[in-house]
Amino acid sequence: MKQMYVYIIANRSRTLYTGMTNDLPLRVWHHKHMQTDGFTRRYLIDRLVYYELAPDAASAIQREKQIKGWVRRKKIALIESVNPEWRDLSLDFIDIRPAVAPGPFHLGERDRRDSSPLIAAVRTRANPKQRSGDPSQRGAQNDGKGAP
Repeated sequence: MKQMYVYIIANRSRTLYTGMTNDLPLRVWHHKHMQTDGFTRRYLIDRLVYYELAPDAASAIQREKQIKGWVRRKKIALIESVNPEWRDLSLDFIDIRPAVAPGPFHLGERDRRDSSPLIAAVRTRANPKQRSGDPSQRGAQNDGKGAP
């Protein structure tokens, strides 16, 4: 069985959204880069403020529904029990986020809405030539000769 996560993300105004996923870094990336239409995109919800592990999908669904049924005050108490400063917890696992190349449709909009250091990391992974500071090495990466 796959490990599941139940999470709460927020925006600057602390509007909350609760969800579940089996790939938290990827799901947060989608939220940060407004890759899905709906509530989180409309309200620019992009800061992971709480998450917990669930052993399987059934228990994750049950926990997500439980949290969604709570009044706002109780959700805030849950967040502040582990994250009193409302820090973006996704910064803790930025290095393990998948390298998903940015799509041309969201490029300008994403840059305007998100100042995450992830943008630079994704661009670098999408274009490996930017990583090499030595111009001679850039040409050697693809000299057309194929593998030895």
